[in-house]
Amino acid sequence: PKPQNPNTSNSNIIYKLTNMKQKLIEDTFYVADINKDGKVFEKVSRISGKTETNKLEIELDVNTDIYPMVKGQYYALVLANSLTADGVEEFDLFRHANTNSAADHPMQGSNLIDQYDYVMHGKIFEDKLQEEKEGQMLSVFISFGGLLMSIKGKHKDLKDLEMDSRPYICLKLIG
Repeated sequence: PKPQNPNTSNSNIIYKLTNMKQKLIEDTFYVADINKDGKVFEKVSRISGKTETNKLEIELDVNTDIYPMVKGQYYALVLANSLTADGVEEFDLFRHANTNSAADHPMQGSNLIDQYDYVMHGKIFEDKLQEEKEGQMLSVFISFGGLLMSIKGKHKDLKDLEMDSRPYICLKLIG
């Protein structure tokens, strides 16, 4: 029998299909302003900016006590439905933190939590579709345990953000 190409094995194909939907949005976020309407909470700042590729307008509450952000800087931003490389939606932070070797966890380092500095888990609680001169624009609102995010852009760029889904946001400073 002809040997099977390892790149086309069923498990590899399933992994690739699952992984394709892991990241719902991946872009570079420019911080244009911080607390433009004034600071309300001591340890939280409202970050305003726009993404480079999809031109998404974003306002995001960040616990700047643990993750300070800088106006005028660029951040890698990902909205994902899973933190794991295999696309599993449930992520066990305690099991992940107690994994000490690659033998214990062969995909160590491939999880999004290993690649980003600030990660939150939230829920999409509202969306609004509006007709504007640019076409159909969608605004999506997400709560990360009370820290809020609004993201506005073209419907085609935000269509994967579904009501009541529970996405993760991942951020890291570029440069």
